[in-house]
Amino acid sequence: ADPDQKLYVKWTTRLTFQPYEGSQVLSILGNAYVESTDTGSLEADEIHVWLRKAAAGTQAPSFGGPTGQGGLVPEKMTARGHVRPNAPQLSGIVREMDIWFAPEEPAVVASGPADPAAAEPPPPEQKAERVPPDQRWNVSGDVLKVQARFVAGKTEVTEVQLDGDALCKELPSLAKQHQPLAGPPEQLMVIQGEQIHLVQPAPGEAKVRITGRPARVDAQGMTLIGGDKQKAGNIHLDRAKNQLWIPGEGTLVLPVDEDMQGRKLARPQQLEIHWNGRMRFDGLTADFERDVVARNDEAVLKTPELQVTFREQVRFGSDNDGTRPQVQRLVCRQHVDLDRHERQRGRVLSWERLVARDLVFDYATGDFVARGDGVITRTWLDDGSTPAVTPGGSKKKPAAPPSKNRTRLVYLNATFVEKLTGNQRRDIVTLHRRVTAVYGPVLRWQQWLDPNYPKRLGTEGFVLKCDQLTVAKNGLTGDSQPAVELYGEGNILIEGSDFLSRCRNLRYASNKDLLVLSGDGRSAATFYRDQQNGSNPIDFAANRILYEPKLQRLNVNNFESLDVMGLPSQKSPEKK
Repeated sequence: ADPDQKLYVKWTTRLTFQPYEGSQVLSILGNAYVESTDTGSLEADEIHVWLRKAAAGTQAPSFGGPTGQGGLVPEKMTARGHVRPNAPQLSGIVREMDIWFAPEEPAVVASGPADPAAAEPPPPEQKAERVPPDQRWNVSGDVLKVQARFVAGKTEVTEVQLDGDALCKELPSLAKQHQPLAGPPEQLMVIQGEQIHLVQPAPGEAKVRITGRPARVDAQGMTLIGGDKQKAGNIHLDRAKNQLWIPGEGTLVLPVDEDMQGRKLARPQQLEIHWNGRMRFDGLTADFERDVVARNDEAVLKTPELQVTFREQVRFGSDNDGTRPQVQRLVCRQHVDLDRHERQRGRVLSWERLVARDLVFDYATGDFVARGDGVITRTWLDDGSTPAVTPGGSKKKPAAPPSKNRTRLVYLNATFVEKLTGNQRRDIVTLHRRVTAVYGPVLRWQQWLDPNYPKRLGTEGFVLKCDQLTVAKNGLTGDSQPAVELYGEGNILIEGSDFLSRCRNLRYASNKDLLVLSGDGRSAATFYRDQQNGSNPIDFAANRILYEPKLQRLNVNNFESLDVMGLPSQKSPEKK
């Protein structure tokens, strides 16, 4: 045998060595312990090893003769009771363990030259340096079954199956254990299930299947779950292709340390994605199908199909650098329903909802596109702590606190036909084609305003119809309220409780309570207003009209102001 290879055996009951069906069986009974300088140690209540005569030319480790010259090689090994393997790549505890060793084919001897004297003597054999394994695992369970083979005198594991409350934890590699820590700690893998099955045709090409109620994999801060406590699930991993998939229901939990504006969160959150169809992940892009629900501490997103793209490739093997995955882009297909609540110290500040045909959101830039038909709704507490923007808007605080604690709620709802575009970080969103919006104060969070009845909206509310509408936050109101600006373009019709106007362009600034209505040079803006005192209504046209709804004040062409309150019926507004 190899003179550098030492074998140490210990027992308390007895040791036997006897023939059995063409093999020799070594039985170690009573606190059995076997240790090898090459393969580590194994202890159990009892250990049985089946040995056979090695074929000439094989390089498998042998006993009773030099390697390659027909000694005895292991054929099978069985351990029973409190089995504790401790090998370079595998350690742990199980109830039973069986290992089968595939025979190594003899090396093919090439025919030599005709003149033996002409043959050069072979170079002296150099012993290969032992390199620590890339991955090390600690396992626990009921029964462990291993298929192994001998290659060039070394043992390679080709198949592993762990049954019964199977748990497999990745350990730091021996090489990395002695290296100084650079960057965040390595996120090691943990696998759990009723059964873990690994097939490895070659080193680094492992294919793993985890089955359980549920099956679970934790790696690099992520948690992947297949099935649940009532329904068994499967998780598949192909290390060579760096692919991971679940053929049925499952859940993915991701760490999130940035908000949608790219700012660091005060405390990390979790993004949980659940689906009922299937999931595929290639390390860069994950696709989820059927009844997908994604949620975090503030939002719930529902869609039939969801695609998540990460900023950097996630590696499932030993070559990962421990970097936590960061979401780059979200894509929702066929339908999307986003519901979000914003809270501060337990107090609800805003509620918002987006419903559209599909949605694309880029975390890196803040850009988003939602295709219609669609609708956006937002109700917010008008106390100066939140901007009046559409779903997912940022939470920037005003420069100064509000002068008084207001509890008024403001409501905005808008429908669109073509698409919705915008940028979360710049607090701007644009609705395209056949837009209808209703704006005004409400009394309750779940109250909604009907755009079909503008006369019920009060002096601060109105209904707006146009070809395109942009909603943006710009500055503060006089009492430190976040200011909203609306920009309407094309075929505009705006109607309040007591006025109606048609124009080509519109701008509304909430910090000034000012509507600016203008024509396009070919057609003027028109304005119609009922008089509350029974006087004749106002009806006129101008190139530019300024109207303050709260004060009911008109300014035509920026030259003169016209207070329409109590205007006598025989007078008409001046046109400049």
